Amino acid sequence: MKERSVKIECVNVSKTFHVPGQKQLLHVLNKVSLKVYENEFLVVLGPGQSGKSTLLKILLGEEEPDSGKLRMGPTVKVGYLPQIIRFSHPERNLVDTMIYDQDCST
Repeated sequence: MKERSVKIECVNVSKTFHVPGQKQLLHVLNKVSLKVYENEFLVVLGPGQSGKSTLLKILLGEEEPDSGKLRMGPTVKVGYLPQIIRFSHPERNLVDTMIYDQDCST
């Protein structure tokens, strides 16, 4: 049986934030470890303020973890829908936005 390759691997990834006006740090991720193998999808579910968006931002390279290691395969494509979406041209509908952003024509 062929061994599946690991496409995403997080080992003991941690992230903290300083909250203005508070002395203590907010520990958002604490030694998170996971593996995603080829042909698998990762779905992140949890209550508000539990670190879901922070984990995705780390996977996207938008945030750096305070500690731990992250490894992503060369063919991995990460996509997510942010909590707040801002369009540069709010008067356009979704299809027009995608066409203009991809420099395509119909």
